[in-house]
Amino acid sequence: MNTDIIPIILKEKIRIFTVVFLSLILAFIYSIYSTPLYKSYVTIYPSTNERDMGSISDFGNMISQFQNFNFGSASLGSTTYNINDLVYSNVLKENILKQKWKTISFNKKVNLLEYWELEKNDFNSILDNIKKSLSSIITEDLHQIRLDKAKQVLNNRIEVIEQESGLFIINVMMEEPQLASDIANYISVYIQEYISNKSTDKAKKNKIFINERLNEVEIKLKKSEKNLLEFFKKNPTIDTPVLQFENLTLTRELEINQELYLTILKELEIAKIEELKELEIIQILDTASPPIEKTSPNLLLILIVMFNFSFLSTVIFFYLKYNYYKS
Repeated sequence: MNTDIIPIILKEKIRIFTVVFLSLILAFIYSIYSTPLYKSYVTIYPSTNERDMGSISDFGNMISQFQNFNFGSASLGSTTYNINDLVYSNVLKENILKQKWKTISFNKKVNLLEYWELEKNDFNSILDNIKKSLSSIITEDLHQIRLDKAKQVLNNRIEVIEQESGLFIINVMMEEPQLASDIANYISVYIQEYISNKSTDKAKKNKIFINERLNEVEIKLKKSEKNLLEFFKKNPTIDTPVLQFENLTLTRELEINQELYLTILKELEIAKIEELKELEIIQILDTASPPIEKTSPNLLLILIVMFNFSFLSTVIFFYLKYNYYKS
């Protein structure tokens, strides 16, 4: 006959209480001795300036005119950047790791490998050797192993949240409040400068493309002028339908090339201006500041989780004991 769970709890309440109490003590000790982490954040918002750029010079019309030319017109138009990809990129992580940071733990500025004391870690402990044998690591380069370990730690300390409005929140958790805010601000500035530089490079490529087209059209324009001039020299009097038609064709060709040349010349001047402009593709709305409270470990959350886990597991244990393991 099965025993109900309530009588079991009442009967074994002392044992259950002891297990739960010891579990809470362990959780409390863990929260005291575990490394505290502080979270700082920045908020950034993608600007629409880059799209507005194109409307000034009406690049869309240019692209439609030049689609038949093999000059890489696909490079024109807006360029999009994925903030998540930039934040979690290896390039940014390596830059953060190489950067020297001011910390409370050290008298001088140190990089994160020194701060986390990975430079002193030879990864030759028994546990490390077991991990190596079970993993697919193929290098014995200690510096590369340390760098990879630092990237893993850093990857777990950074979080990107994208809201429906397009706002990006970049959270950074570190052992010191000021260090967390410094790294968060570094990330926002890095993203802003990276996208700005890439957009400037794109403007330079656009200018080169337009300049090449201008040279081509200028050659065609000079050729049309020369053809029309030679036609007039050979035919001082245009008195036949054939000559009139040829005159009309040459004149139309000259007008088209002249109009095209003037249009591209205007676009070249606009491209020069856009190249020299400072584009604010990313707007930093909130800069990071040092937090005043630690984020992790959350003592209350740890105690709640440990209480529920220890209580339920102990009750289940006694329930199974009384109902399925009675002799």
